[in-house]
Amino acid sequence: MWLGYLDDFPDYMTQAETPEELQENLKELCEELTSGKIPGVRHAAELQIK
Repeated sequence: MWLGYLDDFPDYMTQAETPEELQENLKELCEELTSGKIPGVRHAAELQIK
């Protein structure tokens, strides 16, 4: 089994039996998390100091 997550959304993971399937699952996860349909999605951000 393969386990993966998106750097911008570390709280959300997906799994698959092959690397190719994992890549497809990560694309779908990204679409769901950025669509605005799921309320309260935590998005990681970089700290910028001026």
